Amino acid sequence: MHLRLHGPPSPESLEDISRSLNSTRVLDFVGPITDKPAALIFALLEQRVTVRLRANPAGQRMLTPGQHLSADEALFAYFQVMRRTARHVMFTPLWDLLAPQRRYPDFGHPMLDKLILDKCVINITFDPNSLCGPPDIVDTEYPTGTQALVVIFRALPTPPRDTLNASLAMASGSSVMAPSPMSDESVVTLEDLRANIDAVLEGFGFYLDDIPHTLVNIGDLNPEWIGANPAAPQHTCEDVIRHKIRADVRARRPDLPLSELEALLDRNLRFRTLEEYEREIGTREFRIETVEHV
Repeated sequence: MHLRLHGPPSPESLEDISRSLNSTRVLDFVGPITDKPAALIFALLEQRVTVRLRANPAGQRMLTPGQHLSADEALFAYFQVMRRTARHVMFTPLWDLLAPQRRYPDFGHPMLDKLILDKCVINITFDPNSLCGPPDIVDTEYPTGTQALVVIFRALPTPPRDTLNASLAMASGSSVMAPSPMSDESVVTLEDLRANIDAVLEGFGFYLDDIPHTLVNIGDLNPEWIGANPAAPQHTCEDVIRHKIRADVRARRPDLPLSELEALLDRNLRFRTLEEYEREIGTREFRIETVEHV
């Protein structure tokens, strides 16, 4: 079902939309959801739904959510959306499509305290041949009331060599990744990539106390990005990630007994392959959470 609102809808069109939404369990959005049209659609829902945030290939209205709304209007729009949302599935790293608190720092309104989001799924796709790691989710504000977080890492298929915009060359005996002579990109070192991944993992550690984390398909990450041996099996990469998150939690909570720290990691940090995760949630739900264009 495709809904397009251009201006205030008539009472008749609202009635048609309401009937169409009666059996809806999944809504795809391209562009900001903290907006009046989105709030209007969600106000018509009687059931909680899965909201999938998809990237806009045309790049339209992607970086200006709430620009024509006051802080109070954006707050109300966000509340209308979130109170009818059970699960968010994100295919875009643009967090301000979802979280207006990044625009309005006074977003800690009491009426949001009762909001509960059962699950937030973040799809992180990246090109292993590019000069950067996965999209930056450092300092992320997870959606209000998030109860569980799933992060799915997916490497994009490697394009034919003659279509690459920039080719990477590992300098002999060095960890510097050099762009091709035709590229204007600055040199990014392996240390830069590791620092980026470490910052992402620190974010996981910050929220680990309150939100169970499931990391899916870390096998697609370059082991060197997390400081593991390139030839190491996946379970070793899991150990490295677990160690980094453990260190971050311990730095934040130095008085936490070691036994409680290990219990926290066992309880709120899980690793799954794509196959394991699909078996866990079922093929239909797996497609909803991992396939942007269903």
